[in-house]
Amino acid sequence: MFSFSRERTGNPQTDVNQEQEQQPLLTLLGQHYGDGLVYLRETGDRPLLKRAMVLGLVSEDGYLTPAGYQLWRKRQQT
Repeated sequence: MFSFSRERTGNPQTDVNQEQEQQPLLTLLGQHYGDGLVYLRETGDRPLLKRAMVLGLVSEDGYLTPAGYQLWRKRQQT
């Protein structure tokens, strides 16, 4: 299963960069509705969707995978 590391490196710049890289992906995962299909708000989200598919967070059909949903829910609780 894929997950983002929550460990801090001790380097403030690196920690900020990790958060900045993760946030757009987490936002994309949150753009799903009851059917589980991930909806794109902008055409610029397409490369992000492709990345989520490569990471196994979104299926080839565009649906949130169990790993993607679990990651999204975990981040919602923090």
